Amino acid sequence: TAARVLAPLTENEQSFWEAANYVLALLSVVALGVVSNVRRKQEAPIALMPPEEVGYAGRGAGRREPSQTKEPSQTREPSRTREPSRTRGEVK
Repeated sequence: TAARVLAPLTENEQSFWEAANYVLALLSVVALGVVSNVRRKQEAPIALMPPEEVGYAGRGAGRREPSQTKEPSQTREPSRTREPSRTRGEVK
């Protein structure tokens, strides 16, 4: 069987095709970036559900009128901070 072999290239021709290959690759990456950016800017935002439907009442939610407030001793939550752990032999 016969095999076709490409005609040998000179060093200048090899350099030309190598540079052309790099330029084509760079232009392809730039084109993908431009297309992606254009598509992202043209995309319509998703419509949000009204806060009432998801159970969120907004910034003053949970605030009570002064007449509805509880005594200070009833409104305190237990502290969520922990004491730092002590190492052996450390005295407080």
